[in-house]
Amino acid sequence: MQERIDVVPASRRTLPPALLARVELEVAAKRSRLEQSGRADIDTIRRRQALIAEAFFDVGEALVRLRDRDVLVALGYRSLRDMLAGEQLMGMTAALELVQVAQRVAREDALRWGKKRTTALIGLAMAVGNGDRPVDIEKKQIDLPDGTPFDVAASSANSIANAARAFRMTRAAARGRTTQPRERKTCAELQRRLRTLGAERVEVEAIAGLPGRGADVRIRRLGLDELSLLRKTLADL
Repeated sequence: MQERIDVVPASRRTLPPALLARVELEVAAKRSRLEQSGRADIDTIRRRQALIAEAFFDVGEALVRLRDRDVLVALGYRSLRDMLAGEQLMGMTAALELVQVAQRVAREDALRWGKKRTTALIGLAMAVGNGDRPVDIEKKQIDLPDGTPFDVAASSANSIANAARAFRMTRAAARGRTTQPRERKTCAELQRRLRTLGAERVEVEAIAGLPGRGADVRIRRLGLDELSLLRKTLADL
């Protein structure tokens, strides 16, 4: 007659007290090691986050200095755009965004807000267009174009960016879009040529003119020392 063997799951077996105590000590020791390792990683992330937050402002300041024409010439480049491409640093849009951070926001505010919120606040201040600085508008409750109250300080970076977009769209609709594709294309080409020559911040826009006339041209953010570039561009256009 075959002997019957009962297999008892390990989880239901009773360990000798000494062995059980040793297992519990090993489990507790492992848990302690994992906790210490996890806390160390959390501390590393916090330190690196602080470095990243500070780095984006430092990069913006460096880009402001690199925009100097004498510096660019010394480096062998015609414009900031050429330097960014030649050195494989970043795109022009990202660079100008960081330049605006360094020029429009104090370091302590930028580090407190972080890059995403800082750029959103800059965009909102520019879109509202009442002269407020980002640090001013961050503390306010404003009315959106549709009359909805908007608490800037309590809003996320995405919400602030959406509010800025609403102001820009409302302003564009108010002035009308009666320009022709040919006129907008000409302005876009003028802006492209000016930026290629070194006027990286310039904005050229076709806006509706008086009835019966063609579009007017609005040129913004062209420095006095860059007027010669405008003359050269218009002569070649």
